[in-house]
Amino acid sequence: MTDGWHSPSIAQTTEILHKINAAEPVTRYGSDCALALMPLPFYGDGAQLARVLKPQPTAPAQYYVVLHADTIPLDGSIANIHAANAAAPLALDVDNIEDYLSFRLYFGAAAVMLRARCEKYGGGWQATLRMRDKTGTYETTVTLSTRGELSESHKEKRSDESLALLPPFAEPSA
Repeated sequence: MTDGWHSPSIAQTTEILHKINAAEPVTRYGSDCALALMPLPFYGDGAQLARVLKPQPTAPAQYYVVLHADTIPLDGSIANIHAANAAAPLALDVDNIEDYLSFRLYFGAAAVMLRARCEKYGGGWQATLRMRDKTGTYETTVTLSTRGELSESHKEKRSDESLALLPPFAEPSA
């Protein structure tokens, strides 16, 4: 996924922060927050990943999937990713499968995809991934359904090189 972050207009920022505040009533974002958007091609036109930063320097970025009718927080739970997949709905193809896998691993497994080799398999996809998480670097084989359900069939540790902290979501280097 390219580092395709862009800053929305003031009107877009107001609209999106209103959607996020409605979806998460406990967290309130105001006009002092920084908002950046990135298109999510696997969810179709208009779907975006929103990154919100509060003005406090130690506040971590919060991420949301913003669809036409839904705003879904990305809090590390697979359930929220599956909710976004169903609401959008998910539409995987040869041009966006690696973007989806990078997104899914980052927000659902706290892992960074380093590279992938993907091919159609039955009604879904099969991929061999090199990924890094807090325990090390792995090569793994996964099957991905058309609904975004990920099944791991093989995982092998390649090194102890691990992530101390999950880096900001962006394009993993090849």
